[in-house]
Amino acid sequence: MTIQTLSHVDAGTAIRGLSVDPAAGRRLYADHARQWLDRIGNVSPIVKAGYQGFLTSRVIPEFGSVELNRIDAHSIRRWM
Repeated sequence: MTIQTLSHVDAGTAIRGLSVDPAAGRRLYADHARQWLDRIGNVSPIVKAGYQGFLTSRVIPEFGSVELNRIDAHSIRRWM
């Protein structure tokens, strides 16, 4: 399995008859990550703090100002 851009995912979901909000791909990664952190449940405070620390120190500095639909496998590999 490979990581695909949101545009590829949109095409795949359209074929299956599902709908995807096109505006969702224009959200910045930092906004998405913060919202995800607020919504995760069933994890201990220590685990959540670890996620937050990793996102804040590693991922958001690289991708925070990037729209979700611009993040693809190549950009992730280059970052890693």
